[in-house]
Amino acid sequence: MLCIQSFKGFGYNEHFIDNMHKIISAIKKSKDLVLHIVAECDDICSYCPHITSEKFANRKCAKDKNSEIELRELDLNVLDKFNLDIGTLINAREVYKLIREEINKDTNTFKICGSCRWIEICINDHSKSD
Repeated sequence: MLCIQSFKGFGYNEHFIDNMHKIISAIKKSKDLVLHIVAECDDICSYCPHITSEKFANRKCAKDKNSEIELRELDLNVLDKFNLDIGTLINAREVYKLIREEINKDTNTFKICGSCRWIEICINDHSKSD
């Protein structure tokens, strides 16, 4: 959820970008869309070229030897920052709004993004909205 806040369409491949746009659109269109919070490969990851399997239960990030661990750590950092637990079911608009409001209050939020290669785009995007 944190990553879609400033998504611009840069990234892995056309399938990943199209999937991300579909997810963002679904969140914006549906008042009742419920998200199941996880700290692992999720529906956003489903079109990533680094994913090991199309089957949800077998998905792992294989970008490099530490990517699966880094993915989980990033997810857990986001969940901690926004007081969410793995397994929580939450209205997508609620969590989207919560994250957007918190990002605008706290520019340190981006520290949780670690070495994400898109961090400069996000920081610049949010500094314009203050």
